[in-house]
Amino acid sequence: TSFSTYISPIFSSQYICAADAGFIRGSYHFAYPDESSGATQGPLYVVLLSNSLLGGWSADGITLPRALDIECL
Repeated sequence: TSFSTYISPIFSSQYICAADAGFIRGSYHFAYPDESSGATQGPLYVVLLSNSLLGGWSADGITLPRALDIECL
């Protein structure tokens, strides 16, 4: 995810294919604090993480914890 609205259209397939290929996988959010607040950007990422096929963490041994990448434009 990125900003408060962007979701990669191919993330789900990449996420599943990575696991199928034996890779440890995870998800992250590009945060842009100069564009909007964490309160604005956070909810999109949190909702997606509630779904394990969309990057939510699970104790399955192949999923990394979520990550936050803070960017400045």
